[in-house]
Amino acid sequence: MGVSTSAPDEGVPVVTVGFSPVNASPVQGWYDFAAAVRAAGADTRVRCVTGTAEELHRHGSVRRVVPRERLLDTALDPAREISAKDGQLIRLAEAAINGIDPVDVRRSYGFEQDFTFEAKPSGVTDRVHGTFGEDVAFDADKEQQS
Repeated sequence: MGVSTSAPDEGVPVVTVGFSPVNASPVQGWYDFAAAVRAAGADTRVRCVTGTAEELHRHGSVRRVVPRERLLDTALDPAREISAKDGQLIRLAEAAINGIDPVDVRRSYGFEQDFTFEAKPSGVTDRVHGTFGEDVAFDADKEQQS
């Protein structure tokens, strides 16, 4: 697991991301990947650092491969999905993700559960529980009442 670099031929670095799509790459994995690509690009013997969208899609780091004319609209799809969700839960989820990634899995589980507990007394979990997995339009008036 992790990010590694090998050189099967002089001037041909191969950066391998060993995180499976099921578990996804942790935030540190993306930093490690970026550092490996920058290091490969800084090597004066290297003439090209590349990867196709199809390769990245196969490894799980690209969501969808589309023609160039659909790229912007498709790239905005995840943001649209997230913005349609309950804002309070999104903020809690973001705080949990940012806090759990760099620490031991046992400690991070408890950390994440604290956010789950925080959502319950506020009523937000009761409000969205029945809509889990559904496309629910964001209601700004309801968000401001929270």
